[in-house]
Amino acid sequence: MSRARWLNIVIAAGAVLATIMSAPLAFADACTDACKTERDSCMGQVSQKGGPKPQQCVQALTACKKECQKVTQKPAEQCIKAGSDYGTYCSGTWPDGRWAFNSDTAGGDTCASIVKTGGTIQRKGLYKNNDTNRVVVRCYPPDYGWVGLYEGAGNGPLTAAYDSARKPKQLPGSIFTVSPRSMPILDSPFPLGAKYQGGPYVHVNGFDFARSPYNTLDVADFGQPSTPTSSAATIVDWMGREQTKGSHDAHDWLIDRLTPITAAARGKVVMARTYDCAAPAFACPCGVKTAACPNVVTGMDTTVQQEVAIEHTVLRSGVCGSGSGYYEKFITYYAHLTNFSVSVGQIVQKGDPIGPSGNTGNSSNPHLHFGVIRLTNTAAQPEVTVNWLPPTKHNDGGDKVIEPYGWAAPKGFDPWAWKGYPQGALSPNLWNSGQAPLTGAW
Repeated sequence: MSRARWLNIVIAAGAVLATIMSAPLAFADACTDACKTERDSCMGQVSQKGGPKPQQCVQALTACKKECQKVTQKPAEQCIKAGSDYGTYCSGTWPDGRWAFNSDTAGGDTCASIVKTGGTIQRKGLYKNNDTNRVVVRCYPPDYGWVGLYEGAGNGPLTAAYDSARKPKQLPGSIFTVSPRSMPILDSPFPLGAKYQGGPYVHVNGFDFARSPYNTLDVADFGQPSTPTSSAATIVDWMGREQTKGSHDAHDWLIDRLTPITAAARGKVVMARTYDCAAPAFACPCGVKTAACPNVVTGMDTTVQQEVAIEHTVLRSGVCGSGSGYYEKFITYYAHLTNFSVSVGQIVQKGDPIGPSGNTGNSSNPHLHFGVIRLTNTAAQPEVTVNWLPPTKHNDGGDKVIEPYGWAAPKGFDPWAWKGYPQGALSPNLWNSGQAPLTGAW
């Protein structure tokens, strides 16, 4: 067998392997089957002039299987690694009202001493060593009616919160929830040069901080100008400004149909499905206005929405995907797509295609609906899951939605982090520099 012929077999096997490596959900059996196919092709050439010897085909199969094992032993990384600029913290309690709150700028196991002495972990996660952090402390279970709010650089607000719950006396059952003001992990889910009807994309709805159960806010508390309605504003944006339209739990941008929509960050697909807003379960199905249902949405291309959700884990320490160690988790949600090209369980990288934008489901114009749900260190839970439900419900994560632009009012503390307890969560700014889509004056 000539060296050139042998190299061709090896290259062919490598091409098969490369294809499998590019498919995040490829399994060992599929890889091995592809190797066997190449082996059979090789054996079919044995009788040809200058063809390979049988043992060479067997050797190529063995080498290919070994490479399959390497790939399947090293699945695509689903976690986003947090660097040394992040510290770790842990908040724990005991049944008798005692509590502990530990932090470590080096990212150590701050829960170890709590667990060792029989405590229950109430919160654990990440904070920034040299940047702004926010802390909510709640005391006096079971209603946790005593609340302290702290913001500052590094360990400063953590220390202030600790001291407030300990001095002059230790307040019972104190639980501390911490979040960096900024945790940049997201790129724009669509090209920042995207168009709508010949002009630039248009932002039409955004995240509303005046949420149930408190429903209204006084924007003067956030350093914003007063208006006749501002003391009881029903729509308040991430700058603490009163808005007159567009109350939402996410952001909507008008963009042309078939605009490429991509994963905003590395993660795992946890939902990819269709959802029909005209399903029989709805008392007022979308698509057709009637005397009994005059306010339903119309104008969609189809009532069947195409939608995707991706879970993102920012990991400081521990084994990725195991639930161990110190991390923060979020879900990004993409709706009204024309179709989707990912599947549940698939690991995607930032910028991987999800599917083209569209005008499907409960939609009156072509647009992308983009939302974020916080899974770790919410107002009332150390970690939660989100279930994706059939009509007429959609999901059970509505009390954990957050603003990906963070809270950036001139003054005042993030209201959704504490006013709606046990609902709510702290909203860090999740956008990478230069990647946040424009929201205008909204």
